[in-house]
Amino acid sequence: EAVKLFGFMLSEIPLQLRTEEVCKAAVEENGCALINVPEHLRTEELCTIAVKSDGLALCFTPVSFRTKEICEIAIQQNPCALAYVPIELRTKELCILALNRNGLVLNEVPKDLLTKEICEIAIQQNPFALEYVPIELKTEEMCLFALNQIQLKRQNSWYS
Repeated sequence: EAVKLFGFMLSEIPLQLRTEEVCKAAVEENGCALINVPEHLRTEELCTIAVKSDGLALCFTPVSFRTKEICEIAIQQNPCALAYVPIELRTKELCILALNRNGLVLNEVPKDLLTKEICEIAIQQNPFALEYVPIELKTEEMCLFALNQIQLKRQNSWYS
């Protein structure tokens, strides 16, 4: 019952009592409780449930289960999960999905996918992503846009 309320309580349950049902309840409540699920119970289905609950549970998902579909689910739940997507699955589309929700994950985009377009998407979502734009891709317009957005955010936060 405790794991239904606090998934991380799974770590306090003796290994022999961590059944499939108990582990499922824990990861439904907190996907990152997957770290405390015995390896023989980490099925693809359970890992999918975990990343739906918390995209960052992807880091506790066995690499063999990190499919395009599960990685997409993880990124939709938390774009920072891009850091745990295998490099070969980091497609332009998947990276854009993440960048549209958090521009700061630009630092997780493979170098061969970094284009002016990708960098602009990141900066439009979060102007502080400018820090991760390679110097050879930075344009004056990009820098001015980022600086203007930062200035606007500062002004708005002072008056709200």
